Amino acid sequence: FTNATLETIEDSSKERSWLTSAMNGGLIVRDANSPVKIKFDQSLCQSNNKKLLLIKATFQSKRIESLKPTVKLMVDKDNLPLKWVFFKGGFNHDSEDSAFSLNSMEDGLGLKKTEVQLPGLEVAANTEFNLTISCNDKRFTVKMNNQYEAKYRYKKDLVANAVEFVVSGSIKIDRA
Repeated sequence: FTNATLETIEDSSKERSWLTSAMNGGLIVRDANSPVKIKFDQSLCQSNNKKLLLIKATFQSKRIESLKPTVKLMVDKDNLPLKWVFFKGGFNHDSEDSAFSLNSMEDGLGLKKTEVQLPGLEVAANTEFNLTISCNDKRFTVKMNNQYEAKYRYKKDLVANAVEFVVSGSIKIDRA
């Protein structure tokens, strides 16, 4: 199934217990202001996996520069296998093009950073966006609006201990 197919499947069950339990379990989030925690499914990073994390959200533009939209895969506060950060106006806030970065942190030290410019992304005109995070046994693939993509190699021992994704900053989640 594709995500579009899943959206159109009619639910004829008498109750939506599967949806309630998934939301209560932190696997599905709807209409939430950040920070939001989403449980990390370890099978996301197994080889030949087709799963992904999809976040449909809206930038809250009033404070987007001071509260940078961020998605972190957390082990603990000092260990992050993946960190995505959005920069309105680029990395130095002096560009017409926005950007995002990917990096990780181990024992409190930031590791190699990947930076992606987002030419043509008009945040002022359209604050809605989607972010997908997928993974294989070597690297994360992060796509924004199905247009901008970056890959980031990870350390297996960090991912093996990951617990949750934390979405924070100037974001309102429509669905994850």
